[in-house]
Amino acid sequence: MAINRDIAYYLDFKNSIGWDMRLQIIPAGEPKAPNSFTWTKLNGMVVELKGARMDFEDLPMGIMKAPTLSIDINFEQKSDANLAEMLQQPHFTTSGGVLTSNIYTLATNYGSGAVDKFLFVGGQSLELGNEFKVNSSHEVIAVTVQSIDIVKLVMETSSTADFCEFILDNVTPANEDTVSAYAEDYLKPGGVRDNRKRSILPEPPSPLGDTAAPYSTETYLYSLTQIFGASGLGAFMKSRINAWLRRTGLSPDHGFVVQNDVLRTITLHKQLAHSNTALTASDVYVFGKITFVRPYLHYPELPNVGILYDEAGDESFHSAPYLHELISDVAETFCVKFKWQAVTNDGTNNNTLSGYYVPLFTCGWYRPFESSSGTTNSLNTLKVIADGEYTITTAANVVRSCEVELPNISGDNISNVKEDLSGIANTSTWGIKAVLYAVPTMPTKVNNELVPYKDGVSEERLYLRKLVYENVSASDTKFYVPGDKTIINDGEHTPYTLNSPVTFPDLATLSSEQRVDAVKAWVLETQRTNTHAVAIIKWVTQTFDDADITKRSLDYLMDGTLLQPWGIGDVLTLPSISGSGASNKCVLMSMELDYMTGKASCDFISIKA
Repeated sequence: MAINRDIAYYLDFKNSIGWDMRLQIIPAGEPKAPNSFTWTKLNGMVVELKGARMDFEDLPMGIMKAPTLSIDINFEQKSDANLAEMLQQPHFTTSGGVLTSNIYTLATNYGSGAVDKFLFVGGQSLELGNEFKVNSSHEVIAVTVQSIDIVKLVMETSSTADFCEFILDNVTPANEDTVSAYAEDYLKPGGVRDNRKRSILPEPPSPLGDTAAPYSTETYLYSLTQIFGASGLGAFMKSRINAWLRRTGLSPDHGFVVQNDVLRTITLHKQLAHSNTALTASDVYVFGKITFVRPYLHYPELPNVGILYDEAGDESFHSAPYLHELISDVAETFCVKFKWQAVTNDGTNNNTLSGYYVPLFTCGWYRPFESSSGTTNSLNTLKVIADGEYTITTAANVVRSCEVELPNISGDNISNVKEDLSGIANTSTWGIKAVLYAVPTMPTKVNNELVPYKDGVSEERLYLRKLVYENVSASDTKFYVPGDKTIINDGEHTPYTLNSPVTFPDLATLSSEQRVDAVKAWVLETQRTNTHAVAIIKWVTQTFDDADITKRSLDYLMDGTLLQPWGIGDVLTLPSISGSGASNKCVLMSMELDYMTGKASCDFISIKA
């Protein structure tokens, strides 16, 4: 039979702690007006929900591990042929070309009021079906559905290529430059470009030899705010989630709200030549697109390159096949937590499905020791299910070795930096892949050497993973690599500052060969001692190297405020522990929620004083 995709299903019930709950099952299909579904109550059917777990792995940064929800539906008392068929064929490709699935939502009232607080919104993996129980008459009598958090599911099924294409098509670059082909790794203090510098530029030059007219370049730069804020990540996720939720006609439509900038934890600075001024995420750019303009028609056309283009190979965002991997790497690169929640819109009639609330989403970049609420709340008054003794584990989640990989840097460059305080062979190392970085470099390609130029040194190679900023006061070259100073503010401790710049040689006093050698030495020493990657490894080992960091595992009753999905990764206070160096201020690292009983099984790590 054909599935009627205009029929949605719901079940109302109370859990063991007296909360009103509502499960909604919405068939996959084309977008619809919010109030146009025919809602059918699951009368006579038995539904069982199995707990959802969410966590951060080892350290409070990176992307949250989102929950899954197992749903058992027993049809023995009442069958529904349309529902059974819908569950057998859970997937649907929209006319817009987005492959989607049925949607499952779970909402509550936390004990009073409207049932409009979302605990879970999910879909189904495009690779997995459902498990059915069939009787001797070959009739389906029960089904088990494994539902995955919708944001995680969308990010895991959205290619990074689609995300990059969306930005190129929908986001106006923060800077378009048809003149400058250069970015400066270093400019002599004083702010006046006097050739005592080393610069990098996009390749290639002329294909016809050094005497021929070279290609001119047009550069299109996008800020980190644009890519990983509202106009980039937020708008892209909104378009995909709306397709999955069949959402159209919402007014107002808040979509997918992004809180905070990706540079929430790390503050980069301008070079000393520009007074070491702090940079915001709106000030920091990537070379999203570079075009090569032919001076003559007989020159071959060259493809566009940039970090948003697959033609850039491993140097592009495309090296992460799916958006979930890219966002995970970006969060670790900048030492932030990335998490999200389903929320209810403003409650106007246009935002409900005949009284059944529509989920919208808020995500955010947060410091490692920062709560999404902006405050540190206490769990001291909450009900602990198992009163009495419990165990704490000291030296939990301790990190004594941290390594940051700098991809696409090879040759004479340092491709990874490491801090190891253990003094023990084969120590477990916390690893970070820095997909973007503020690091000076040298060429990696054969026959692509540092080139003496007047009193400076140039490099015919633009590393696309490099971050740059603009300084309009410079005489001709506009873009510069952040340098000299990095500050990491984790939200709890005194900010860590790395400010040990390597003295740049006075190139004007050196011969051409000497200038090249001097710049190489400066690059290597800076890579080793004074980049944002070095700041990360030192902050991680300084912050998480402490035997007094303890783990506590406790079972609470869900409270609807703190112990709910959005609370993962938050900073909370627990009762002090006598006879232990553990701090009573903790991070909620993992949580398993049993929505039927209201039980919240939580793991906390204390924060080093």
